[in-house]
Amino acid sequence: MYFETTYQKRMKAVSKVFDGMLEKIIDEHVKVFDKDNQKDFVDVMLAFMLDKKADFSIDRSSIKAIVLDMLVGSMDTSSTAVEWTISALLENPRVMKKLQEELQRVVGLDRLVDESDLPNLEYLDIWLLRKA
Repeated sequence: MYFETTYQKRMKAVSKVFDGMLEKIIDEHVKVFDKDNQKDFVDVMLAFMLDKKADFSIDRSSIKAIVLDMLVGSMDTSSTAVEWTISALLENPRVMKKLQEELQRVVGLDRLVDESDLPNLEYLDIWLLRKA
């Protein structure tokens, strides 16, 4: 006899949510798909799926698996980088203070950092290059 554990039930529920989200992403791409104007990786995979003459074929479940791998992989990479950066700053309060001062001077306190601010954040750039 097989009994599902609470953990297994929760994993199935989460899996359904992810599957629904990925189905929606693919459906949205299918609606506007133009084989001559592929805008992103999902479009490229759809082109393979829809082209019956292609040397390589892929099915919908494989597209969902690849997109999920990319999403999960990117989340882990970003969160790990942020975690290590914060850890390094906490180990060196003097550097953190200098970075805070530079951010206040360049960006101010009333908005978030924008990509256009990055060239003006020289101390941050030097510190990140040294840590990389």
